[in-house]
Amino acid sequence: RDAADQLRDEALDAHARFRHPRGDLISLLVVFSEYERACRSGGERTFARKHSLRDRALRFARKARDQLDAELARCERRENKRRRESSDGRVDLDEVCRALAAGLCLNAAERTLNDAYLLLPSASAHVQENKPEKSLVRLDAETEAPMSRPPDHICFHELRVNRHAKGSFARNVVVVDGKWLKKCRKRVGTADVGLLCGKEASTKAPVVVAATAAAAPAASSATA
Repeated sequence: RDAADQLRDEALDAHARFRHPRGDLISLLVVFSEYERACRSGGERTFARKHSLRDRALRFARKARDQLDAELARCERRENKRRRESSDGRVDLDEVCRALAAGLCLNAAERTLNDAYLLLPSASAHVQENKPEKSLVRLDAETEAPMSRPPDHICFHELRVNRHAKGSFARNVVVVDGKWLKKCRKRVGTADVGLLCGKEASTKAPVVVAATAAAAPAASSATA
């Protein structure tokens, strides 16, 4: 074992406390929540080093979050807006996962009998030529570790090929409800490109629009 392998193992051990059974994106949310807590207590300078994270990525994520909060506050016009947090200050993970499902619904997969995941049609169309011919992906060991059982449906930010194992692996995964996924994908299929671009409604038949990855936290690079 060389020094690089040892450092990687130490980083994985440090990241283990943040792993969440609902997937990588929720794990990143846990990281960011802990980071914000550290910032409030004056420990932001040591947080990244202590947990083998990238300080620059965490600071960028916090800045982006502040900008989004300011924009939402500016756009919000209703007096009785729905709260994003429950009365005890905890984030509603169902709402978070539902929002991620809406943003990533075209990058989705369904579990098969052998616990691999079959890419749903619009996702398999995005598999590059150097990816395996079969539209199957798997979860890596780090993603699966906190899960009591393999989820039935997932969304993901991107696919990657493991050099040491055959097949593609879903990266930045979130566990979603199949009912949410079906509803979101149905709505995307009726999107009108003209209206989305601020123009008049298109006279052509609705087309499927590629989902954005804006729901993925900017801190995704923090755990590299």
